[in-house]
Amino acid sequence: MLRSAAGSLVLSALENLEKEAPSVGKISDGDLAGEYELVFSSALVKIPIINGFMPNKEIITFDLELKRLSLVIETLPFLPAITIIGQDLQWDPEASRLTYKIQPKANSKPRPPSTWTVFYADEGVLAARSSVTGLNILRRTG
Repeated sequence: MLRSAAGSLVLSALENLEKEAPSVGKISDGDLAGEYELVFSSALVKIPIINGFMPNKEIITFDLELKRLSLVIETLPFLPAITIIGQDLQWDPEASRLTYKIQPKANSKPRPPSTWTVFYADEGVLAARSSVTGLNILRRTG
């Protein structure tokens, strides 16, 4: 994907692809499990210059055996990476939906489970709707 593409056009294409949902019910554990870089998020489309493309490096690992999602966010070179862990990761292949829980911080209310509904998976690319960040594109890295 070219990062020079207009974020609004990428978002429109994702919305159309989500309506068609070509991969729903066809994604195996093997297609999904592994490490991905988050390259586009609709949550960032309206931010000037960023235009939906990730300004930092975010690596998501779906470990279905350990029932764990790991998100490692690298911001600035001189700052440590931030790691977010999703526990009790579940994959529903018929709905093409991942569900997981983020451990609440001390003295905070428990969060409802988060979901990713994967509507496209092919050639090392996933397109999914996150209950937290909207429409996303991920590229397999491992």
